[in-house]
Order: sequence, then structure tokens, then C-alpha cells
Amino acid sequence: MTATATPSKSPRSSVWRVEDTAQALFAVDDVAAFVALQSESAVRHIASSHPYEPRAGAGLALRSHTEAIAGTLGTEVAARVRGAGVRIIEARITRLAYAPEIAGAMLQRQQADAVVAARQRIVEGAVGMVEMALARLAEEHVVTLDDERKAAMVSNLLVVLCGDRAAQPIVNAGWAASTSPASATAGAASRTGSRGVTGSRCIRALRRWASGSGSSPGATPGRTGRENRSATSSAKASC
Repeated sequence: MTATATPSKSPRSSVWRVEDTAQALFAVDDVAAFVALQSESAVRHIASSHPYEPRAGAGLALRSHTEAIAGTLGTEVAARVRGAGVRIIEARITRLAYAPEIAGAMLQRQQADAVVAARQRIVEGAVGMVEMALARLAEEHVVTLDDERKAAMVSNLLVVLCGDRAAQPIVNAGWAASTSPASATAGAASRTGSRGVTGSRCIRALRRWASGSGSSPGATPGRTGRENRSATSSAKASC
């Protein structure tokens, strides 16, 4: 557990030698086990005194200040084993990792930090490119833009430069240039669809009925007048 209450795993390694054999023989039963125990205690103390990652005003951090942490660890281990006639040559944390219970959450936090940093860099670059584009257009007198058009240009450029997908521009070719009478007629016919055939039949039936050369549209021989008038009304409504 670090100073910021972050569970971590911190294996350590210690290089030592016995300088006073008599003291090592009579002071402790097992010199190697004693050094290992004191080294583990020193690592726990160092880990609980320093944060895992650098923070503002937190001083040394386990991940970012490895050499300084190794020096502090060696000094503390040497002070703990001096009474057994042992001298510490080197002591350091060999591997630093989050504990399994928080490893997933800390990985997500690191990924979020990386995404935010990348987005910030992209926005900074996009703003610089937009400023350069406006300055070049003004210097070379390519086009004169008012404030509204400049705002629209800045908005479009930022969307293109900051977007995470490739831009798909839409070219406005103009309705008058792309529309001809033939295409307009074809469009009207295509919008009419299957009703075009029915409309033609209705028009021919109405013409025959208006000229008096035939019976009423929708009328059927053998039906009564009321039935034929009802059929005629239905045919007119469908037309």
C-alpha cells in the first residue's frame, strides 16, 4: 500500500555481504533470513511513505524516481542489518505493479489520460493550422471573408481536423445547373410510380364520359342506376 492508499506489488532485490562474521554468527540465527526479513520491512515502509505515481507537491514517487527510491531503500536496509555485521551493497525494487484488484481500473485511468493528452495535442495543432490558413488568405488576398464566413470556415476546418473519421465533403452543384426539363419529367414520372398507369386509365374514362360516347366511368351493364352512380363516384375518387 502506497502513501496514496494504492495497493501495489513491489518485489525487491538486495546485494549484501557479511563484514563481521562473529557478529553475524552470534547476533542472529540465520543471516540470509534476517536480511530478507529486514529488506521486506524496509520496502513496505518506503512504499507506504511515497505515492505510486507523481503528484503535485507529493515529492518522490515510486514509478518516476526509481534511483532516488533505490538509494533511500538501501540506506534504510543497511541501518536495519548493521547490528548483524552485514553491509548492504545495493537494494532496489525490481518490479512495480498495481495489485490485481485495482489493475483494471488503473489501466482505464491511464488510457483516459492518454486519450485526453492526444486530443489536446490534436486541438492545439488544429487551431494553429486554422490561424495559418486565415493569415495566408489575408496576406495573399486570395479571398475576402467577412466575420460570418470566417466563423463558418473556422468551424468547418476544426470539424475536419479534430474529427476521428475521414471527412466526406458534399459539393453543392446547384439545382438550376443539374436539372433539365427531361430530368424533371423523369423525376415526376418516377415519383408517380405505379399510379401513373391508373391515372392514364382514369383520364381516358373521364374523357369518354364527358364526350357522351360511353357510359359513366365505373358503370357496368346490368347494374342499377344507384349502383352505377356509386361506382362512378368511386372511379372519380380514385382518379
